[in-house]
Amino acid sequence: MTSEELGRLKQITDMRFQAEQDQFRAICEEERHLRELLKGLDRRKERAREDLASDPSMRMIGKDLAWMNWADQHRRRLTAQLANSLARKEIAFARFQEAYGKDTVLHRLLEKAQESERGQSARQEAERVEDFIALLGP
Repeated sequence: MTSEELGRLKQITDMRFQAEQDQFRAICEEERHLRELLKGLDRRKERAREDLASDPSMRMIGKDLAWMNWADQHRRRLTAQLANSLARKEIAFARFQEAYGKDTVLHRLLEKAQESERGQSARQEAERVEDFIALLGP
């Protein structure tokens, strides 16, 4: 395979690697966002507990239980979304690693092919010089 063919193949692996990296990055951002939402919910739930504990009228009408139930349901949904995100992240990371490996291998192959072609070109040039010297004679 020539270095030109390897170069075109390298461009393809570069694009694939970039796409996998972008997808992995997006999933990581989604995970970070979900974790922040969960932390925010926990903070609001703790504040609500404190507020509801100091306001007996809220307990009398059942607002404390209604809010806590809503918070628990919301937490379950966010946790399920986070679990889904983590599963997709694991798959995306494996694909990212594979694309990185292919890109790295092709990079090395391309370097070796170019080096070999440079060496071959230098040998050919040396042969041309020797032939020219031989033509000039002694």
